[in-house]
Amino acid sequence: MTGKPSFWARRVLPVLVEKGCRSRVILQERLRWIPRAHGDVVELGVGTGLNLAFYDANRVSRVTGVDPSPPLLAQAGVRAARAPVEVELVEAPAEQLPFDAEAFERARWASSGACSGRAAS
Repeated sequence: MTGKPSFWARRVLPVLVEKGCRSRVILQERLRWIPRAHGDVVELGVGTGLNLAFYDANRVSRVTGVDPSPPLLAQAGVRAARAPVEVELVEAPAEQLPFDAEAFERARWASSGACSGRAAS
């Protein structure tokens, strides 16, 4: 990402994402889906990293969290340090991922509450 993020992106968006993603309904979906992931996982839209605590270290070898927002990634960094699995955070838009197509076994779009994926070749 180039240039300095706007006031909205730095101060307002992180608060809105954090508040919105802490709802009981989203928490229930998080508890339902995140522990099912396995292998190397890429989480698109990792945001503030609220999902990171829910990955099962017995099933997931690594999570790569991707988000275009530096302020959100900064908050995710704190959660990544406490996560039960290895986490790498990458600043990038989902449309321009800096990875090979077969780099991950699972892809998770953070706001969808669901896991999807295919085995890597």
